[in-house]
Amino acid sequence: MFVRSVIAAIGLMFIASQSPASADYAAYKARQETLVRLAGLLGQTHHVRSLCVAEENEVWRRRMAKLLDLEDPPQKQRNAMVQAFNDGFYKARRAHAACTEDTRKAAARLGAEGRTLSNRLKADVQSN
Repeated sequence: MFVRSVIAAIGLMFIASQSPASADYAAYKARQETLVRLAGLLGQTHHVRSLCVAEENEVWRRRMAKLLDLEDPPQKQRNAMVQAFNDGFYKARRAHAACTEDTRKAAARLGAEGRTLSNRLKADVQSN
């Protein structure tokens, strides 16, 4: 009987440990993943928009810098975001060498996804 009580108590402790703190951590991790994805989109956008709109050559890099300034993430997260930006840039560079109709369509898709992610991040901040 004592063993069953101990097992039940351990089970309750485990369940309790999965509540608010775990939910907060899951929300934190989801936000970090969203930020990394957004950074990748900014990198891709930096390349495709630079091809089609010369005046925007540094706009997206500055937006990435602003995102890093506003978020002020821990170094590991910052590194992940910077790496995602660079990976996104090179991915877009491999796919688009000149401003074509496909490049413009890619820019529109990237913009739509970026808005979706930005709105998600905004909603997260407003709900807290």
